[in-house]
Amino acid sequence: MDRVHLHVLVAGCLIVLAGCAATNPLSPSNTQNSQYHLHVQQADGNISADDVIQFDELTPAQQRVFKDALQKGIADVPNNVSIDPWTHYRYVRYDNDTYVAVVSTA
Repeated sequence: MDRVHLHVLVAGCLIVLAGCAATNPLSPSNTQNSQYHLHVQQADGNISADDVIQFDELTPAQQRVFKDALQKGIADVPNNVSIDPWTHYRYVRYDNDTYVAVVSTA
């Protein structure tokens, strides 16, 4: 292999490696690591309507987090999902039931 071909091969490998590093899903800038968790459980007692947000008022991403927390009891809130509904309202109304939704820090 002559020198020109070797340089082209090395340059090509470096470009490929740089591209892989830039799109590495495990690199800190690309992770969905969350600093918040959402805890959900069935609510009991009398609940003021002022403390309740309807499930349909949540964004699709917030709805996914809520459903995940409903199934597991707790779910990570991705950094790109706002926690505002759960900090302004204590309860979520979903499928004719009311749930306590509490955000905690990781």
